[in-house]
Amino acid sequence: YFGAQTPIVFGWVFASHQLGAAVAAAGAGWLRDLQGDYDLAFYLAAGLCGVAALLCLSVRTPTAEQGAGLGVA
Repeated sequence: YFGAQTPIVFGWVFASHQLGAAVAAAGAGWLRDLQGDYDLAFYLAAGLCGVAALLCLSVRTPTAEQGAGLGVA
């Protein structure tokens, strides 16, 4: 989908994933200290997974015009 830009796109995807994982780990620990258990952290994580799944449904295959020059037919 991204042609020559694929490595850059994957770099940003993985970097944002790592940043999110770090924030989630620290946030879960903070919520555990605040409430005494991880319940809210798990509920929030489940909700964010649901949002991510819905966002994945919005991804469309590029048309021939959009893919011109990127190796997508």
